[in-house]
Amino acid sequence: MSKNKVIQKELIKDKIELEKKAENYINIIVKFLSAWPSAIGNDKTINLSVEKGTSIRELLDFFNEKYGDIFSQVRKKIIILLNSQHVTALDGLDTRVREKDKVVMFLPFEGG
Repeated sequence: MSKNKVIQKELIKDKIELEKKAENYINIIVKFLSAWPSAIGNDKTINLSVEKGTSIRELLDFFNEKYGDIFSQVRKKIIILLNSQHVTALDGLDTRVREKDKVVMFLPFEGG
């Protein structure tokens, strides 16, 4: 077998593997509304590619890792909507996201 054919077979094999991996991922949109701590920055809308079966809890864990202590400090106060429905009306933090879902997170207004 020629060297070109071997390389071509390897490329096809790699392409198939990538397609299989892509099948395990979905795309979602996450929006942060209201006044978020400055550490969150200007990322008010984020397009994410996540594994199929990802839960809201796992999304929160992801953002906790991404933004660190600031996010963990406000995590318990966050109100979360999935496609305009409060997640508590679904399966709470165990609610799974699906392709093209829109997750909106915001903090309640506090006043004095």
